[in-house]
Amino acid sequence: MTDNEATARAAIQATLMRYTWGGDNGVFDDFVNAFAEDGVLEIKGTGSFQGRATICDGGMNGFGSSEEKRNRIRDAGRFSHHLSSTRIELVDATNAKSWSYFAVFGKLGPDHWGRYTDTLKKVGDQWLLAHRRVSTDAAMPHSAFYPDGVV
Repeated sequence: MTDNEATARAAIQATLMRYTWGGDNGVFDDFVNAFAEDGVLEIKGTGSFQGRATICDGGMNGFGSSEEKRNRIRDAGRFSHHLSSTRIELVDATNAKSWSYFAVFGKLGPDHWGRYTDTLKKVGDQWLLAHRRVSTDAAMPHSAFYPDGVV
């Protein structure tokens, strides 16, 4: 691995962490700025949100769902996202792909889990999400996001 590849991988990991930490802690700027200006957050079964303002409104605030769902998620308290088995593939000097498993924990324990499939692009000295697909595989019946446990 070259120094440039190692630097790119570290920057991509930092972007993935900025997204999870921003989401977990309600830091909208960190969450949204993990995306390119024209980036897309696609949530399987819910829809797609393009551009930082739309991602913030739809993705950060209960995934663009009903007011009732947004309030339930907000009232559930702090969440903790965990990423694992992250695979990063550098396509070229300015494009990359990554795949990760995620698990989300709340005050009642495991909430929901699944996979992230990402396309990233280098913008200046940062690697930003050009497209993130969130595929939730399952949820607990007490899930703040899926209260009946059905994904």
